[in-house]
Amino acid sequence: MILDGLQSKGRIFLIIVAVGVSTLLIGCQNNNNQLTNNQVELLPTKPSLFDGHSIGLSETEHKALAISMDNFFASRPPSGINSAAVVYEVPVESNISRFLVIFSPDNLPDKIGPIRSARPYLAELADEYRAVFIHAGGSPEAITNLKNNIYQISNLDTTGNDGQYTWRDNSRKPPFNLYISKQNVVKFIQDNNIDDIADFNSWSFKDEAKDKQTPMVQEVKVDAKIAGYFESIAWHYDENKSCYLKFLINNGLEQAYIDDQGVQICAKNLILQYTNISTIDQIGRKKIDLDTGGQIKVYQLGQEIDGTWQKKNDRTIFYDSSGQEIKLIKGNIWVEIMPLAALDQFLRH
Repeated sequence: MILDGLQSKGRIFLIIVAVGVSTLLIGCQNNNNQLTNNQVELLPTKPSLFDGHSIGLSETEHKALAISMDNFFASRPPSGINSAAVVYEVPVESNISRFLVIFSPDNLPDKIGPIRSARPYLAELADEYRAVFIHAGGSPEAITNLKNNIYQISNLDTTGNDGQYTWRDNSRKPPFNLYISKQNVVKFIQDNNIDDIADFNSWSFKDEAKDKQTPMVQEVKVDAKIAGYFESIAWHYDENKSCYLKFLINNGLEQAYIDDQGVQICAKNLILQYTNISTIDQIGRKKIDLDTGGQIKVYQLGQEIDGTWQKKNDRTIFYDSSGQEIKLIKGNIWVEIMPLAALDQFLRH
C-alpha cells in the first residue's frame, strides 16, 4: 500500500512538472511572438516623398511620373487617376481643363489615360518632381521648350515612338483613346537608361487627428464661368472617408466624377491655388504664372486654411497665414489652379 502511495505521489509529481514545463514553453512562445510583433512595430520608417505614408527606412522610391491626361467629356471616364499621389487641374483652350497626374511608380496602375498633349505649364509642374513627363505632342511653345531641354525632366512624347510604349483603345474615338501601361513605363525608363531614383523636395505631411474637429466646410465649388470651364465643379466632404468627393455640375445637376472602375474621385487634401492666367493667342492657349506666388485655400478634414503659395528651389510650397508650411494629411492631393478672378469672387461670398 505504501509503495502504491509512493507511486501515486510520483505520478502526481511528474504531472505537475510536465504541466509546469508546458506552461513555461507556451509562455516563452507567447513572449517570442510578442517580441516579434513589437519588433515589427518598431521597424524604422520614413514618410513617402509622394503622399507621406510610412515606408521602410531602407526603401528607395523611384522617379516620379507626370502624365498629361484629358478631361474633355468625351474622354471620360479616366483610367488610373485614383492611383495618383497628386493631380493638378489646369485650364487649357476651349473652356476645358486638363490634368497633370503625378504617380509614384510603386503605386502605378496597369492602364493610364487618355494621354493628351503638353502645355508649357504642365511641363513646368512636371519639372518640380524631376519626373518622367509623358504626353502626346503639345503646343508649339511646349514642344520648343522640351526640345531645348529647359526642364529637368525625362521626356516621352508618345507621338514620336510609333506605338512602342502606348496603344489605342479601338472601342473609343481618337484622340480620346491613347493609353500607357505600367509595364511600358518601366520599359521606357530601361530603354533610355534613366536614373530611376526619386529626386524632388517633398511636402510636409501629418497623420489624421484622432479627435477630429466638427467639419466647418462641407462643400467647395469652382464656378465654371470664373474658372473658364464649360462645367462647374463641386467637392463635398465625406466624414466617413475623411476626404472631399468630386462632382461635376451641368444644368444645375451634380454628377459624381468616377474613374473607369466606377470609383469616385476623392481628395484627402484639396488645394485651390490662385494665380495670374491669361490668354495668349486666338486659339485660346493660356499662360499660367507658376513662379510669382499668391494666395491659396487648403481643405482637409472639413477645415479651411487660408494661406499663400511660393516657389522655392523649383518647388511650390504652401504656407499658412503665420508663414508656417502647411502640413498635408497623409494621402492624395488635388490642386485646382485657378485665376485670380475666382479668388475675388470667393472672397465676396
